Amino acid sequence: MIEENTDALQRTMDSLARQVEAIFDSDQHLWLQRRQRYQTFCETSSGILLDWSHQWVDDDILDDLCDIAEQRRVIQKLHEQCNGALVNYTEQRRVLHTALRGTNAGLEEATKREIKTNFEAMVAFANDVRNEKLKGFWRDPFESILHIGIGGSHLGQALLQEALGEGALPIHFLSNVDDETATSILQTLNPRSTLIFVASKSMRTAETLRNFELVEAWFTSATKNPHAFKHHCVCLTSNQTAALQFGNHHFPIPDYVGGRFSIWSAMALPILVAHGIDTFRDFLEGAREADHDALHQPPRQNLSLLLALFAFFNIELRYVSSHVIASYIPQMRQLVPYLQQLELESNGKPANLDNESTSSTTVALWGGEETNGQHAWHQFLHQGTSIVSVDLLATTEGMAQPNNRWNIANCLAQRHLFFHGHSDESEERTINGHHGCNLLILDRVNTKTLGKLLATYEHKVAFLGFLWGINSYDQFGVEQGKILAEMYDQELVGKTTGSLLESDLHLIDKIRQQAID
Repeated sequence: MIEENTDALQRTMDSLARQVEAIFDSDQHLWLQRRQRYQTFCETSSGILLDWSHQWVDDDILDDLCDIAEQRRVIQKLHEQCNGALVNYTEQRRVLHTALRGTNAGLEEATKREIKTNFEAMVAFANDVRNEKLKGFWRDPFESILHIGIGGSHLGQALLQEALGEGALPIHFLSNVDDETATSILQTLNPRSTLIFVASKSMRTAETLRNFELVEAWFTSATKNPHAFKHHCVCLTSNQTAALQFGNHHFPIPDYVGGRFSIWSAMALPILVAHGIDTFRDFLEGAREADHDALHQPPRQNLSLLLALFAFFNIELRYVSSHVIASYIPQMRQLVPYLQQLELESNGKPANLDNESTSSTTVALWGGEETNGQHAWHQFLHQGTSIVSVDLLATTEGMAQPNNRWNIANCLAQRHLFFHGHSDESEERTINGHHGCNLLILDRVNTKTLGKLLATYEHKVAFLGFLWGINSYDQFGVEQGKILAEMYDQELVGKTTGSLLESDLHLIDKIRQQAID
């Protein structure tokens, strides 16, 4: 299935290895100045500036990286994906989340009509709730939203809600199984005026089903009416048979949209209700611009491809141990969990497209909100012994305000230290640097720019998968854990499954005894 010229690829990789070694054998200070990199190693696209001058690459290295992208046909493969090719070959599915935002020129008319019909239904529902045409069982207008979902059925919605701030209706999220959190949220809600979304692509996700049962029991107990709940419940799923059991309102998630790419689908319906249709259209427009750039821009102007090439370079030739996202944008605290799922669930794979073991894989992704991180884990980055790669994000919006300016100042300062380090006579005060950094600066934080940023990272993930020759769209590691959890849960309540190891059964006995004591 992998058709590229492996000999040519190996020659390019050998050339890159020699160039990397030469860079670190040279006078790095002169090397940095000689390339005039600070004027040329950046690109701006519709509100996002990407500066890669603090990556350990020069023009020759970047040329070789672009050659690898050409040899792997990564842009052509993205075209094929967006036009409906069967790229998720293990599950025999197309991958068409891009079609939901209007990047669908090569698709058959039936799929386009389906997308249009589903979107119009979402718009009509959101407008009816916002205009109080659609009300609860007792004819009370909806005043709050309770969202039940986890993973790809939660992370995008939570990121958007925090980035956008309070909408017309506040959204409360139940994701993990946590009775204390659920109780504290439910105590603040009036069931008569609460609109409940249950979001699960399969409608078999254990955490979501457990939280749903808890919420249904709360609602019925509070209202003393077992028939009212379905009037308040909206089901977002691919499993339309199951949807009928959960609520009177249900919206489909197409089979060709993976969970971690589903924020462009009906999974975003709570955001439409809370923030309005125009806001969501801007979100889709920003993503559509990123689609166009990824598909049509040449490599050196292609933000998604550049991010993928630098990740490939740092992992394959600099042997980084992890990749860090440091966000100096306060409204985007939820970005790291979102990108963790996007990158790690997509590209943490053991086999290539020929079902052969591969040593190429994504590294751990972590990070968080700045400047909090500077007072927590930056010591490890600056003086620990691991080499990492870093994406730093900031915004120029509101830079006239001292606190916003302080965030940018810290972002730039940390980037300098990550890359250049700091020399000192004392070893204890020396900072080695050498971490490759991308700097992404947004001109403002709104739904359009956020849509473009998330779609840019989506295409980075796709390009990396193409570079490595892996399937970025299945997730069998996740599914197997769910199966085992059901077995352990049965054993914990005393129901023998006959499937666990003796050592596990012994531990479960201890746990049950401790719970009784």
